[in-house]
Amino acid sequence: MFPQTIMLVHNRYLRTGGEDSVYDAEKRVLLAHGHRVVEFVEENQRLAESSRTAAAAALVWSSSQARKIDAFISRHRPDVVHVHNLYYRIGPTLYFVCQRRRLPVVQTLHNFRVGCINARLSRNGLPCERCLNRRFRWPGMLLRCFQGSLLRSAALTLSMDLHGRLGTWRDRVDAYIALSDFARTRHISSGIPASRVFTKPNSIPADPGMGAGDGGYCLFVGRLERDKGVETLLESAAWLPLGTELLVVGEGPMSGLVEAACRRLPRVRWLGAQPRQAVLGLMQRAQLLLFPTLAYENFPVVIAEAFATGLPVVGSDLGATRELVRDGVTGALFEAGSARHLAAAVTRLLADPPLLARMRGAARAEFERKYTPERCYADLMRIYAVAAERNRGL
Repeated sequence: MFPQTIMLVHNRYLRTGGEDSVYDAEKRVLLAHGHRVVEFVEENQRLAESSRTAAAAALVWSSSQARKIDAFISRHRPDVVHVHNLYYRIGPTLYFVCQRRRLPVVQTLHNFRVGCINARLSRNGLPCERCLNRRFRWPGMLLRCFQGSLLRSAALTLSMDLHGRLGTWRDRVDAYIALSDFARTRHISSGIPASRVFTKPNSIPADPGMGAGDGGYCLFVGRLERDKGVETLLESAAWLPLGTELLVVGEGPMSGLVEAACRRLPRVRWLGAQPRQAVLGLMQRAQLLLFPTLAYENFPVVIAEAFATGLPVVGSDLGATRELVRDGVTGALFEAGSARHLAAAVTRLLADPPLLARMRGAARAEFERKYTPERCYADLMRIYAVAAERNRGL
């Protein structure tokens, strides 16, 4: 099956993030290959307290959304429905409407929502799998893992449990896209059938080109929060080789900590948030990208962007990072949370220019093999075909 009209479904969060960028990038890929793309998009809004009960109910079923979705499908007649995010204004209602209309459904799993109500498999900035392999995810509810609220955590937990019992994840989605093999294993542990979960990494929408790596600095790009390993990063700066700067790009709850580190450590420079093109320019000149995450990562796009510029990565030895960064080939892995191990890995690589040069070439080759728009398109068409075949067999 070659789908001509593709219905993309996405619920944008209050704060623009990686899921929005991936959605936009894949839409451009489909349009560039001549597909007709129709978009069913909602945006989250800040809800008044009086509206929270209605919002919680919509996580189970929304008759108004069912009518809206059905009318949209009647108007546009899509061949396949590709869902990116349903929460919190669309909800699983969409799956039921699509099944009734006999439409193949593909769901990209940008996060771990099916198995974890905070969607990150983390608690207090560290990995947490307490709710995996449980039908009823009561630990997340009691620990108020969703927005720190018992009421909202309970509403989301009950919704996920009910849809698990109804077979929503098992019976009403024809194919799932996991962003890494690591993420795939966790989704399967959440109860999604293994035969329907396909690994397809995100792609980089435009090739920034290979850099020279001649800037004399290491680079961190990310939100400044605990689970990104900001404290580990700043502690490691004191042990970096003499003459090596650490440039920090991003903003977040730990901005003050980074600002204080800049006053204490002259080699640390904080650049704040930067536009994507500026970040890619910094990557082209950097010697290494430092990725000291303390939590699991589904698919860190920043690593794929680094590889596109030929930038090796020194990353924590856990989650998808361990899968994306090939130790000794496209960078180095270190023990998560250990500033000394991070600094030692950086020192070892910077002391061996021939090795670093080989890693730059290997990182670029990794991008060309896995993360181009062309590879993304081929993978999408393959998964759409599988979904359509399964849908026809129902």
